[in-house]
Amino acid sequence: YANRIAGARFALDGKEYGLYANDGANQLHGGRRGFDKRLWAENWICSGSEPSVCLRLESPEGDEGYPGSLKVEAIFSLSPSGTFTIEYSAETDAATPLSMTSHAYFNLGGEGSGSILDHEMQLLCEGYLPCSEDHIPLLSGPEKVKGTAFDFLASKPMGRDIGKVEGGYDHCFIKAPGLADDSPVAFISDPESGRTLSIATSQPAVQFYTGNSLKGERGKRGSVYQKYAGFCIEPESYPDSPNRPDFPSCILRPGRTWKAKTIYSFGF
Repeated sequence: YANRIAGARFALDGKEYGLYANDGANQLHGGRRGFDKRLWAENWICSGSEPSVCLRLESPEGDEGYPGSLKVEAIFSLSPSGTFTIEYSAETDAATPLSMTSHAYFNLGGEGSGSILDHEMQLLCEGYLPCSEDHIPLLSGPEKVKGTAFDFLASKPMGRDIGKVEGGYDHCFIKAPGLADDSPVAFISDPESGRTLSIATSQPAVQFYTGNSLKGERGKRGSVYQKYAGFCIEPESYPDSPNRPDFPSCILRPGRTWKAKTIYSFGF
């Protein structure tokens, strides 16, 4: 389950489920061994001009405390024009919460170029989820972004209002109503390099994160990633949805196939 589940627990169909708490009292990104820490089976697909790789994983009943045996698939494709697409699907034999995403970090200035706070972003999200200090959505529910530090409806530098947000941006933004699955929800550009990125998704929300917790992690070619060295736009379900009946449901049930798609388009 991408993002957080409060108290590392939830109730489903009258039964309580306890999860592994790996983020204080909460669970983050699937627990001790989320899907990002598993070895997936792979199958290369070379069809036409868009090479793809299909990754598959089976998560058994009780894995990290979740009900149901889950089979998931992620297909990654690259087009000649520079469009990178991820298509997810999943099936289960028992009702279970599910939210999958890509937690890729981006810096359009290039590897080791420093902060992303000068990147400009437009985010077509009219609402966001205020959260507690441990990033659990407040019971008050969504709030409008208009006129706040969370207002990216018109393009602005990521760092313009970050000082008004305690700890930096690590919040769930809700897609504007009526926005088509293949219509970009986010437009990002780097004024220095001229590179651009647009992101479209079928998922209901995106988590915007400005790399606030990076503390000197070592990367490629000797680069060291300090605070704000990269940003993430993570398409997903609302955080803590298993405990919030007021949020869109994240429950996958037997006989149904969960599908999601994210499209990253790069330009210069």
